[in-house]
Amino acid sequence: MRYNLEEFESELEKLDGYEIGVMFDKSISVYEAIEKLQGGSIKGFQFQVQENLFTVRVDDPKREKRKEVISHLEIININEVEVDWSADLYGTFTNIEYAYNYSEKKYQSYIGKEKQQEILAIHRVNKEWKVETLLANQKDAEERSNNILDDFEELHPIIRNIKLSGEKWLGIENKETELCIYDIIDIDFSIPGEEIEKYPQHLIKLIEEVGEDKTVSIESDTDEYVIMSTDEKTAYGKRDFMKSLTCQVLGIFPDVNTGFVAIDVRVTKLSE
Repeated sequence: MRYNLEEFESELEKLDGYEIGVMFDKSISVYEAIEKLQGGSIKGFQFQVQENLFTVRVDDPKREKRKEVISHLEIININEVEVDWSADLYGTFTNIEYAYNYSEKKYQSYIGKEKQQEILAIHRVNKEWKVETLLANQKDAEERSNNILDDFEELHPIIRNIKLSGEKWLGIENKETELCIYDIIDIDFSIPGEEIEKYPQHLIKLIEEVGEDKTVSIESDTDEYVIMSTDEKTAYGKRDFMKSLTCQVLGIFPDVNTGFVAIDVRVTKLSE
C-alpha cells in the first residue's frame, strides 16, 4: 500500500515548528507509535486509509471551509438525527503536561486559567481538563491550552447519524466532492414549508391532532410554527436546528449496500 504524499505534506505542515519528544523503551509496531504521536503535538491527527492510500488528516477547526453545501434535500433521515450536547466534555481550566522526564518519570505542567470565569459561567461546574502531550516546551503547551479554552468557551453540539443520499459525498462522480474526516462544511437543516411531507414528525403529529374542523396555517420565512384558527391556544413547534450550520466532520460511515453515507459532525458555528 502506498501513501498520499501530497496530503501527508500539506496536513503535517500544520504541526511544523512544534517540537515534540518521545522515547520508546521497547519494540513496538508502527501503528502503536503513530497512536502515541496522534494526540501528542499541538493538534491531534488521524492516520487512515483512503482510496487504498495511507493518508493523514489534522484536527484543525480553522481549516478552510469547503465550497460545497450539504442540502436538506440530501439528508434522508432529518427526523432521526441524534443531537448530543456533550455537556460533560469541557474544562474550566487546563492542565497541560509536557516535557516528560524519562529518568524521573514525570512531566512538567502548565495550568491554564485564562478563561476560567467565562467558561464557568456557561457550564456552572469548575472542572480540570488534563492532557498528556509530547510537547517539549512551555510556550507550545501554553498555545495548546489556549486553543482548548477557546473551544470550551462555546457550546459545540454533536449531530450523529446524518444519512446522505447521492454519490457525490462518496466521491463516485467526482473525487473532489468526497467528504473527508475533519472537513469544515455548511449543512442546511431547513425544511421548506410548502412540502409538508418533509416536516419533522413532531410537527406532522401536531397538525394531525388539530382535526378536520380546524385550520392550520404554516409559515416558514423564519421559524416553523403552527397556529390553530380558534382562540383556544397557539402551539409552536420550533425545531432546535434551523437553516445552515457550519460543522466539522468527525466520522464518515459509507453503506456499500445502499449507497448512502452516514456522518457525525460537530457544530462549530450556529447560523444567525
